[in-house]
Amino acid sequence: MVRDGAPPCAAAAHESWCKHMENPVLTLTSTRRARHEGRGCRPFGILVACLLLAGCTVTRTFSQGPVMDPAPLPAYRPGDTFQFDNGRTETVESVDPGTGTVDWRSGSVVSRRLVSFVVPWLEWRNDKTGGRFETEDASNALWPLTPDSRQQFSGTLLRDDGQVGFGHGEQVSVDCWVGATRTVTVPAGTFDTYQVNCFRRSTGSVRRSRLYTWYYAPEVGHYVVRIIAGGFGDINQRAELVRAVRMRAPVTN
Repeated sequence: MVRDGAPPCAAAAHESWCKHMENPVLTLTSTRRARHEGRGCRPFGILVACLLLAGCTVTRTFSQGPVMDPAPLPAYRPGDTFQFDNGRTETVESVDPGTGTVDWRSGSVVSRRLVSFVVPWLEWRNDKTGGRFETEDASNALWPLTPDSRQQFSGTLLRDDGQVGFGHGEQVSVDCWVGATRTVTVPAGTFDTYQVNCFRRSTGSVRRSRLYTWYYAPEVGHYVVRIIAGGFGDINQRAELVRAVRMRAPVTN
């Protein structure tokens, strides 16, 4: 068992967090759904409320899973497609090795992102709205993934309502770390994964805190599970990979 961080906000929050991190976050017994332990993410409500009110940090704990080699940065190619059980399908349209960015399409939404999925989308737009994330210190620095990988960065989130252009920015701070390795089963198969976590806190007209968790499978070259948990029940989303299509690298002589 490995621990890092500062003393917990309170005993109750610490116990809930440790239980969440020591045990598999997902019980994947169905090809159509997965459930959190303690349905409803109540531990995060306690934890996030404590973070917002007390401004403190958290003891993070994880237990060792399958032994895995360090996972290099994903190598996406145009045409790569990932379908999830929430109905979302994402396809790579282009890759810019020089900037380390990837252009994606999902339905009517087009976006430009860093290869590292922990960084908020740099730009996005659909038929009516759009937005961008302006940052000077976000990068692909969390990679290669190992159980001690960690990254912190911040930026400004701007939204365009399609009528008056970009409004006032929302300041976002992000703390990411790699937790346990886990073997998870999703509709696409069973995979050894790295558990990647990011705690995002935003300040603006509305203060929000969210915990993002991805289960990244090096075999697939993409995450196979994504969970977004909000502190006060405003968000409880998860998606599991149903199908992945990876394009082969071009043959060179």
